[in-house]
Amino acid sequence: MIILKIPCNLGSLKESHVEEAPDKIVEATKEFFFSDGFEVEEVEVIKDNVSETQENIEKKVREIDGFFVALGGDHSITYPIVKGLRRPWLLFLDAHPDCQSSFYPVSYEDVVRGLVEHDLVKGVIMLGVRNWSQEEREFMRKHDLNVFTANEVFERGMKQVTDEVMGRLKGERFYVSIDIDVFDPAFAPGTGWIEPGGLSSRDVIYLLRKLKLLKGFVGMDVVEVDPRKDVNDMTIKLAARLLLESKS
Repeated sequence: MIILKIPCNLGSLKESHVEEAPDKIVEATKEFFFSDGFEVEEVEVIKDNVSETQENIEKKVREIDGFFVALGGDHSITYPIVKGLRRPWLLFLDAHPDCQSSFYPVSYEDVVRGLVEHDLVKGVIMLGVRNWSQEEREFMRKHDLNVFTANEVFERGMKQVTDEVMGRLKGERFYVSIDIDVFDPAFAPGTGWIEPGGLSSRDVIYLLRKLKLLKGFVGMDVVEVDPRKDVNDMTIKLAARLLLESKS
């Protein structure tokens, strides 16, 4: 497995320090048993040049042979990663659908919209969303995106939702993107967007363990961890655990 550090903050629309997260997450993996067996590489981020940085990310992804986990950085990195994977399914875990009016270059507010409008994904499944605009709601309906809200996960249970997600992804190549704000802030306070009512760490760990049973799982990212807003390294350690849980 390859860990791909992408210390990019170029897609953020407000002050944050998410570029500091990759090094801290990798360091935190050393606190867990059985945390070896992976290579660590880093993508060059070009200061004040989003387009060139995204080209670097896409190129690097196309060079990787095998499963990888990308560590952001802000959520805009998912756009060039998925582009480099050539139309996989996208399982998108986030408190927000990230389908706002398109920006150029892509930001963390419109990464899914950009991927859908540019036909870079075969399909999208959203999980854990709980705050969206009317514009985003209309976009999701128009494009018939598969959405499991945080409330639906709570009411139906993660096991049932996971079974349905796996049914849709079975036989497909798919990529998983995890914005750390998909978690309830009780589990992950180190984020720029505090959204109460999110998923538990156990829920997502269960999901990842099941997804690993599918052959089409090609990669994953963990993004939007802001170490300067963390409490007792709770969010950093959770991100490290997610990384390790994705190992085969």
